[in-house]
Amino acid sequence: MPLLSLVYQFVIGGAIFFLGIFLSWRSKDYAWGKKVDAQIVQNDEIAELAVSPEAARLLSAGVGDLIHLSDARWWLGGLRSTQAKISSLHDKESGIVFVAPALIKRGNLILRRKHRLEKIL
Repeated sequence: MPLLSLVYQFVIGGAIFFLGIFLSWRSKDYAWGKKVDAQIVQNDEIAELAVSPEAARLLSAGVGDLIHLSDARWWLGGLRSTQAKISSLHDKESGIVFVAPALIKRGNLILRRKHRLEKIL
Protein backbone atom coordinates (compact mmCIF):
# COMPACT_ATOMS: atom_id res chain seq x y z
CA MET A 1 0.00 0.00 0.00
CA PRO A 2 2.73 2.62 0.71
CA LEU A 3 4.32 1.92 -2.68
CA LEU A 4 1.04 2.68 -4.47
CA SER A 5 0.76 5.93 -2.50
CA LEU A 6 4.26 6.97 -3.59
CA VAL A 7 3.42 6.24 -7.21
CA TYR A 8 0.28 8.40 -6.99
CA GLN A 9 2.27 11.25 -5.41
CA PHE A 10 4.91 10.98 -8.12
CA VAL A 11 2.36 11.01 -10.95
CA ILE A 12 0.31 13.87 -9.53
CA GLY A 13 3.42 15.90 -8.63
CA GLY A 14 4.88 15.39 -12.12
CA ALA A 15 1.62 16.41 -13.76
CA ILE A 16 1.45 19.60 -11.70
CA PHE A 17 5.11 20.36 -12.49
CA PHE A 18 4.67 19.97 -16.26
CA LEU A 19 1.38 21.89 -16.21
CA GLY A 20 3.19 24.79 -14.50
CA ILE A 21 5.95 24.74 -17.13
CA PHE A 22 3.39 24.64 -19.95
CA LEU A 23 1.37 27.55 -18.57
CA SER A 24 4.45 29.69 -17.93
CA TRP A 25 5.72 28.95 -21.46
CA ARG A 26 2.43 30.06 -22.99
CA SER A 27 2.49 33.36 -21.12
CA LYS A 28 5.77 34.49 -22.71
CA ASP A 29 5.99 36.16 -26.10
CA TYR A 30 7.74 33.74 -28.44
CA ALA A 31 6.27 35.18 -31.64
CA TRP A 32 8.73 35.42 -34.52
CA GLY A 33 8.74 38.72 -36.33
CA LYS A 34 10.21 39.87 -39.58
CA LYS A 35 13.59 41.49 -40.06
CA VAL A 36 13.38 45.26 -40.35
CA ASP A 37 15.83 47.54 -42.18
CA ALA A 38 16.25 51.02 -40.73
CA GLN A 39 18.54 54.01 -40.51
CA ILE A 40 20.08 54.56 -37.06
CA VAL A 41 20.29 57.99 -35.45
CA GLN A 42 22.30 58.77 -32.33
CA ASN A 43 20.22 60.04 -29.41
CA ASP A 44 21.69 60.90 -25.99
CA GLU A 45 18.33 60.90 -24.19
CA ILE A 46 17.42 57.20 -24.48
CA ALA A 47 18.75 54.23 -22.54
CA GLU A 48 19.48 51.82 -25.40
CA LEU A 49 17.16 51.58 -28.39
CA ALA A 50 13.97 53.36 -29.51
CA VAL A 51 11.96 52.03 -32.46
CA SER A 52 8.75 53.14 -34.11
CA PRO A 53 5.48 51.35 -33.30
CA GLU A 54 5.30 50.05 -36.88
CA ALA A 55 8.79 48.54 -36.64
CA ALA A 56 7.88 47.00 -33.28
CA ARG A 57 4.78 45.46 -34.84
CA LEU A 58 6.81 43.99 -37.73
CA LEU A 59 9.39 42.64 -35.28
CA SER A 60 6.62 41.30 -32.98
CA ALA A 61 8.48 43.05 -30.18
CA GLY A 62 7.70 45.41 -27.36
CA VAL A 63 9.51 47.43 -24.76
CA GLY A 64 12.04 45.21 -22.97
CA ASP A 65 12.52 42.69 -25.80
CA LEU A 66 16.04 41.84 -26.92
CA ILE A 67 16.96 42.96 -30.44
CA HIS A 68 19.94 42.09 -32.63
CA LEU A 69 21.09 45.24 -34.44
CA SER A 70 23.55 44.70 -37.27
CA ASP A 71 24.84 46.31 -40.42
CA ALA A 72 22.62 45.36 -43.37
CA ARG A 73 25.60 44.22 -45.45
CA TRP A 74 25.55 40.42 -45.18
CA TRP A 75 29.22 39.95 -46.06
CA LEU A 76 30.31 41.56 -42.77
CA GLY A 77 29.03 38.49 -40.95
CA GLY A 78 28.03 40.35 -37.80
CA LEU A 79 31.29 42.24 -37.30
CA ARG A 80 29.39 45.49 -36.95
CA SER A 81 26.55 44.33 -34.73
CA THR A 82 25.29 44.37 -31.16
CA GLN A 83 22.34 43.32 -29.04
CA ALA A 84 20.15 45.66 -27.05
CA LYS A 85 16.76 45.89 -25.41
CA ILE A 86 14.05 48.18 -26.71
CA SER A 87 13.82 50.93 -24.12
CA SER A 88 11.00 52.94 -25.72
CA LEU A 89 8.87 53.52 -28.80
CA HIS A 90 9.07 56.82 -30.65
CA ASP A 91 6.48 58.59 -32.79
CA LYS A 92 8.84 59.77 -35.52
CA GLU A 93 9.37 58.27 -38.97
CA SER A 94 9.05 54.47 -39.19
CA GLY A 95 12.42 53.88 -40.90
CA ILE A 96 14.44 55.48 -38.11
CA VAL A 97 15.83 53.81 -34.97
CA PHE A 98 17.26 55.95 -32.18
CA VAL A 99 20.36 54.42 -30.59
CA ALA A 100 22.35 55.41 -27.49
CA PRO A 101 25.97 56.51 -28.07
CA ALA A 102 27.33 53.70 -25.89
CA LEU A 103 25.54 51.16 -28.08
CA ILE A 104 27.04 52.65 -31.24
CA LYS A 105 30.51 52.39 -29.74
CA ARG A 106 29.94 48.84 -28.41
CA GLY A 107 28.65 47.55 -31.74
CA ASN A 108 31.12 49.50 -33.87
CA LEU A 109 28.16 50.81 -35.86
CA ILE A 110 28.34 53.37 -38.69
CA LEU A 111 25.59 56.00 -38.61
CA ARG A 112 25.27 56.59 -42.36
CA ARG A 113 24.73 52.89 -43.21
CA LYS A 114 21.46 50.97 -43.29
CA HIS A 115 21.04 48.54 -40.39
CA ARG A 116 18.94 45.44 -39.84
CA LEU A 117 16.95 44.68 -36.70
CA GLU A 118 15.86 41.20 -35.66
CA LYS A 119 14.07 40.08 -32.51
CA ILE A 120 15.97 37.58 -30.36
CA LEU A 121 13.78 37.25 -27.24
